[in-house]
Amino acid sequence: MASNAVTTQDKQFPGDRTAPKSSLRLEQVYGYRSANCRSNLLLTENGELVYFSAAVAIVQNISEKDNGRQRFFLGHDDDIISSCLHPQKKIVATGQIGKDARICIWNSQENMKLESLLQGHTGGVGAMSFNSDADGEKLASVGIDDENTVKVWQWRRGKILATVSGHLERIFDICYFGDRVITCGVKHIRFWTLLGNTLQCKEGQFGKSEATTLLCIGHFGRTNEENICFTGAINGDIIIWKKNAIDKIIDGAHHSTIYSIDITSDGFLTSSKDGFVKEWTKDYVPTGQMCQIPCLMNDTHEITVCSVVSRNGYVVAGTRDCEIYGFELHGVGIPQLIIQGHHDTSLTALACHPRENIFVTGGDDCSLRFWNAEKMSLITFYTMPYAPISPAPTIRSIAFSSDGGQFAVGYEDGSVEIYPTNLKPHNEVRVAPIGILRDRTDRIQALVFSPNGRYLAVGCIDGHFDLYDVKNKFENLHSKPNSDSSSVTHIDWTDDDKYVQYSGESRKVFVVKASSLEILSETEAGKIHNWATFTSLRHAEVRGIWNKFAEKTDIVAIDGNNHLGVIAAGDEIGLIKLFRFPSEQKGAHFRKYVGHSSRIVDVRFLHDTSRLITIGSDDRTILQWNFRSESDSIALADARRMSVLPVSSRIGGDETVNLDEIDGTIEEAQLLESTQHGGAYLDSDSEDSDSDLSGGEIDSDIEKEKQINYDRTLYREDYQKIKKTAKKELAPGEKRKKQPDEGLTLDYVFGYRGYDCRDNVFWLKTNEIVYHVAALGIVLNTEQNTQKFYNYHTDDILCLAVSPDMSVVATGQVRSYISKRKHLTNDNKKNDF
Repeated sequence: MASNAVTTQDKQFPGDRTAPKSSLRLEQVYGYRSANCRSNLLLTENGELVYFSAAVAIVQNISEKDNGRQRFFLGHDDDIISSCLHPQKKIVATGQIGKDARICIWNSQENMKLESLLQGHTGGVGAMSFNSDADGEKLASVGIDDENTVKVWQWRRGKILATVSGHLERIFDICYFGDRVITCGVKHIRFWTLLGNTLQCKEGQFGKSEATTLLCIGHFGRTNEENICFTGAINGDIIIWKKNAIDKIIDGAHHSTIYSIDITSDGFLTSSKDGFVKEWTKDYVPTGQMCQIPCLMNDTHEITVCSVVSRNGYVVAGTRDCEIYGFELHGVGIPQLIIQGHHDTSLTALACHPRENIFVTGGDDCSLRFWNAEKMSLITFYTMPYAPISPAPTIRSIAFSSDGGQFAVGYEDGSVEIYPTNLKPHNEVRVAPIGILRDRTDRIQALVFSPNGRYLAVGCIDGHFDLYDVKNKFENLHSKPNSDSSSVTHIDWTDDDKYVQYSGESRKVFVVKASSLEILSETEAGKIHNWATFTSLRHAEVRGIWNKFAEKTDIVAIDGNNHLGVIAAGDEIGLIKLFRFPSEQKGAHFRKYVGHSSRIVDVRFLHDTSRLITIGSDDRTILQWNFRSESDSIALADARRMSVLPVSSRIGGDETVNLDEIDGTIEEAQLLESTQHGGAYLDSDSEDSDSDLSGGEIDSDIEKEKQINYDRTLYREDYQKIKKTAKKELAPGEKRKKQPDEGLTLDYVFGYRGYDCRDNVFWLKTNEIVYHVAALGIVLNTEQNTQKFYNYHTDDILCLAVSPDMSVVATGQVRSYISKRKHLTNDNKKNDF
């Protein structure tokens, strides 16, 4: 049998290795990060809801007239786990996990502009708080490193004012008002005072009470002899602090842990593990107003409300089940579901309906959820499997039949259930399965119906591959496992149902003749080209996703579409990539898109190819992308080139180019600062292609760049001139003592150095563009089409960087001279920046 396996050929096939001109735009995020997070919902000045999922911060209009329109901040490259709102209710700070965890501070208004990028924490940013003074120019943050480091920032300048070890135990919340910083956590609370560039603390005294874990802090801004703050405790108590000691304890404020406190004009709100949101006066007296938050999946399940926020009497609450509810505090209606998503450990399965813009997802929470991609809403959901089992097996794969009339669900325990696609509301009587397959006892990793609906192919993690006759009550045709096969992860059919290909983690690819279950030889398999789908990484038509010089790729899921001429791919670290199709030559260039923060489980185009759906495993997030064809993308690029106004002038203006229409996410031009500093790169191609990983052959742009020699060729006729001037060598920029009577003034520079440089164009905070060419640094005013120059370099400039406050520029040249000057906007100082 081993000789019949089709192995990937080392031979390079001809093909177009360039990145496609078509593109993706993030349209909708399904999900909400509640795991290990508290107080992570914000309401802005204009009533928009700010939350996050995976590496995306989301601003969503929750009014009915706007139908939940979302906008996105994409400046993070790993899971966002904390957020806070500026006192003026416009600026948002979001913190992520990671070795070099970053804090992005950005404007939640229409342009979603990055205001500052702060880096200094390791491990992650667990909590943050703007100074509650009106200007809010300072920010306090706490890390999740071993020392729970506390930092105070002057965030607009990107400057650390103070840093100190917070506590040996975990810190859960931080509060900053006046010159006071308060931190609380596992059996401790500390009161810090900012003195110059140091933080001095006083330990909170629990007195006769036993030290308890505190999870959230609230304050009314009162200091001196009045109560400083109050905290929510793990046992459900509210503890009021005066100076650094307990002043009063409200026993049993909740029946369980208090996770979040929100200050209102008349008092405050609390949310708890007991599922309730309660209202309190400023004198810490309950008003009697409370609301029990429901549960979408199971009304009998106790809900943990981990976050609460309100504005003008409207309350938004987030739960540990990754759901967000909204309600009027003094109303009589029940809370309405605003956001819903999968919870528990992982998201594992995706399938798209073959005739409608509907898709279904499943995961470790044992829920099967059907979504309407056009309305961007949940249609219905079911708790799986049909017959309750304890513990319930998790969902591992899903597939629709070719006509959409049936769908199959594969489970961790090896069973498969087949249902009619009758999407009833979840509170009605469920439709029973029309078939249950129990031939395997291990994880079902792949399920695919044949294009004409005759067969169902099933792949198991133990290497078994089974074919079932759909027309004959799902009779098992008993395909035998191959001795060389590993787990089956991808299955593709030909458009005539005659052949099926399956592959897994090994290099082996097996092509089976459906009528006889015969495994074809490599030669016979190579003659088959009429594949209906391209999900296997081993198709000859998708070789471009593989590294040019090694038999490896970080891509784990693809969907090749012959009609669109693209391959959508997801990789191990959460990037979505777009290649040309077919892509028969290894090391192809691609476009890449951020948003996910974990391994991509699957990527699928909807039936009309208008959208791409991607799901992340550990981030439990579903991203819906709008697909822009090559002609659309070219038109958009032309529209951008035609517009010469600065970004700040275009936003909200009556321009012919409607940015909302162009891109539901963040335009590259609008977020160029975060593109360069924050990693929110979109539509990148070639330089991060797999071809730059190894090998001596010059293939990619990166490899070519490594071969460039910047040494000047010295010609014989130059020698006398060099010898004459060498005796009087001047320092860079130094003027000669005797100048000619007439001179030249640099007026305008045509050109830009891009062929061997990256990340060398930035928007300054003056809405001017800074870049370089030759030995010149250039600041371009696009509104007036005027330039200012920095001309103190003596050779080619190769790199450029801008400080977080976008006012200082550093440029580096070929040799050893590095220039760093303060950017000045005065017209009479054109040589300084």
